[in-house]
Amino acid sequence: MLVRPMQLTVSEALEAFKLLDTRYQEAGYVSASEDVEVEARRFYSFYEDLQKASVALVAMDEHDGREMHGTISILMDQGYLPIDSLFRDEVSQIRNAGRKIAYVGKFAASREVSCTRVALRLMVEVKKICLDLGADICLCVIHPKHAKDYRRFGFKEIARAECMPGLKDAAAVLMQLARDDVPQMRF
Repeated sequence: MLVRPMQLTVSEALEAFKLLDTRYQEAGYVSASEDVEVEARRFYSFYEDLQKASVALVAMDEHDGREMHGTISILMDQGYLPIDSLFRDEVSQIRNAGRKIAYVGKFAASREVSCTRVALRLMVEVKKICLDLGADICLCVIHPKHAKDYRRFGFKEIARAECMPGLKDAAAVLMQLARDDVPQMRF
C-alpha cells in the first residue's frame, strides 16, 4: 500500500469523493441522487474541504499506483473546525486549554482490499503528520459503530451527539487522540 499526499486535481479529488460517497451510501449515511446538480454540489463541497485541509492523503495500489484504496484528510485548527457546531463545548474546552488541534476527516477505505490494512497505513501516516505539524491532539467525528476500530488506533471517546446533520442525522461520536497517548498500533 502506497500512501502519498493527494494531488488536488479535480480528477483525483473526484476519485476520492466517489470512494467516500460509495462507502457512505453503503453505510446508509447518504443517499444516491439521480440529480446531477445535487451530486455536483456535494462533490464541490468535498473538493473545497480538501483545499482547506492542511494535508490530504490517499492510499494507492502498491503494484501500479493507479487504483485508489483509501483517503483521509487533516485540518489544523485555525479557530474554526467543521465540528464546532456539533461539539462546540468540547472543542472550546480543548482550545481554551491551549491545545493545538488537528481534525481528521474524509476517511474511507475501499472494500477491494483489506479495509483494516488501508486504515492502518493511513492512520500511521496521519499520526506522523499530526506530530510533525505540532498537534497536541487529533479529533475525529465518527458513527458510534466505528468507535471500536478507532480505539485500536488509540482514540478515546470524549462526547456523543444524537444526530449529525448532513449524514441522514446519524448519531456521532467525538473521538480524540492526544500526543501523550500515541500508542503502537494494536491489531
